[in-house]
Amino acid sequence: TEDILFNAALGISEAATKLTSASLHRTLVWRPIPARVAARSNVEASPETYALHRFQPQPLKIRNHDRLALFATLVETKDHYKEQNFPIDAMRLKCSAERLGVALPFHIIYGGGLAESELVMLMRFGFIVEDYSQDVSFMKSKCCNTCPYPDRIDGWATMFKLFAWKAMAYDMVVHADLDVCFSGRSPARAMADIGVENFSFLSDEAPRGWGWHSHIFALKPSLRKFEELINFSMEEENYCSEQDRLSVIFKTEELARKGGMTEAVPHQPVCEDFPINPYCLERTASRHQELGRLDCDQFWRTCVALPSVLVSSVGGF
Repeated sequence: TEDILFNAALGISEAATKLTSASLHRTLVWRPIPARVAARSNVEASPETYALHRFQPQPLKIRNHDRLALFATLVETKDHYKEQNFPIDAMRLKCSAERLGVALPFHIIYGGGLAESELVMLMRFGFIVEDYSQDVSFMKSKCCNTCPYPDRIDGWATMFKLFAWKAMAYDMVVHADLDVCFSGRSPARAMADIGVENFSFLSDEAPRGWGWHSHIFALKPSLRKFEELINFSMEEENYCSEQDRLSVIFKTEELARKGGMTEAVPHQPVCEDFPINPYCLERTASRHQELGRLDCDQFWRTCVALPSVLVSSVGGF
């Protein structure tokens, strides 16, 4: 109820501000992927039809003209330590935010590996896809061959998360892993409550050892900070993933808050309450075409196998 009243009380002028922010980001730093996408749901994708995405990000209504966005990183690689259907997880993550009341612009930092039908599906679903797949060799040269844990060989792919600091059209970005689900509270309202003033970075502290557990983190975009984050030598650092680098640059003793991101932006780290219907996990072009035509309401009802005991407590569209 609080979020509904909060959103309803805001002026229409905010919507234009958010659309301008999304457009500015695309103009400044967005690197669109060369996929062929149908502009309408009833038009088949073909070499003769091309559009960036079917759905525009829904305008955000938020106070103080704060420019906010959600980001996730998607790199399909056999190096990943567990099997996931990354595109479907991304769609579930996006809809878990929208079902809580406010749709933010949602960007995917893409590092390669998907079929074209999967990319088409994501863009039709409303994602703003930024293509950094040409940087795979660079990321592998930066990290993480000297990781002391031999089973963790996908560290280079996690380094693509650092590109979120280039999102200069926004005042604050929340980056989440693809197996996260937002729950309990609108991430837009939660981000507004964190506040963009005097803010640089926030995540959860690592449960063991030192540093951050960066499955979800909030950041203030900065090209200067991006250069600092990416400017390191593999010979000098034994990094296993991006969170090792984040823990060096953003000191927990200076930036940690009580409760961290778990309290600031409520979420489920591995989305246990929202398993995916196996029907939606089929990685075929026809299934991708079908799912790309859905909105979040339809996706949630079709693809999320919601246990009945949770229906009354987690809300919905």
